[in-house]
Amino acid sequence: MGRAVIAFGHAELDTRSKSTQDRRYDLATQWKTKEAFVSFKVAAQARVTVGRMRFSDPHKWVADLAVDGVHYGHKGKQQVTEFAVFRGTGDVTASYLMAHHGRVMDQNR
Repeated sequence: MGRAVIAFGHAELDTRSKSTQDRRYDLATQWKTKEAFVSFKVAAQARVTVGRMRFSDPHKWVADLAVDGVHYGHKGKQQVTEFAVFRGTGDVTASYLMAHHGRVMDQNR
């Protein structure tokens, strides 16, 4: 969408059918939006992201969660600052307010 605006979407469509010797069941279809967001560049190293964001652990397939909300992140040379307001999706629908500040060294936090 341009250098300052990034949009991303990731959806999952699940279709299943079942049949036995006596009966055939209807096709079941389920749609799940895993991620759908728009991110705006507000400064050289800062972005505001709005929409459904996904948090997952690449080493544990069971750790996969999506939240709807707004996220602000700024990465400096030696520090990172983040603020977010979001609501859980699916089974957990709690609301959250997050503030995070940390140190950065190359690619390590």
